[in-house]
Amino acid sequence: MKSKVILAVILSLFFIAGPVLAQGQENKIDLPQLTPDQKISRLAWLQITSSVFMISFAKAHGMTAEDVAKHMVDMWAGGWDTNKKSPIRVIQAVYRNLALDPMFKMEILSASETEVKGKMTVNGKGVFSAGMYYGVSFAEYMRVNELWMEGLANYLGLIWKSDFDGEWSSFTLSVKK
Repeated sequence: MKSKVILAVILSLFFIAGPVLAQGQENKIDLPQLTPDQKISRLAWLQITSSVFMISFAKAHGMTAEDVAKHMVDMWAGGWDTNKKSPIRVIQAVYRNLALDPMFKMEILSASETEVKGKMTVNGKGVFSAGMYYGVSFAEYMRVNELWMEGLANYLGLIWKSDFDGEWSSFTLSVKK
């Protein structure tokens, strides 16, 4: 038994050490050195693209924007519980999530304990410059995001209203009466 264990250890070392020792200069690659800004831009792109992929996947399986948004609310709304009935905290959290994109802007026009009004740019708008992005239109992307915000707000005891003018999305988030 002891000799089998020793043999297994020796064979394992050959399997591990062989490829490591065989690595020569011909197998060496230089990995890109990204600046913090490049990393943030890439993260923002991945955030947008993963949302688009989710919509594209749902469409390929016969689901609608409403189905996707309902799933998003069912999956993620519970993580927002600390923000219940607080439009200010919700908008602060939305800003933290969307501000990953260096191009994102948000302006608060008025705020109180019961209502926040503002406007923000739309993350991801640029990826739709050629029309469809991975089989998803900008209108579908906007619809899912709108339904997500309405569903999240409803879950938190709030009301979300917004209007997109082509550049800015004006919004009002208020406590349900």
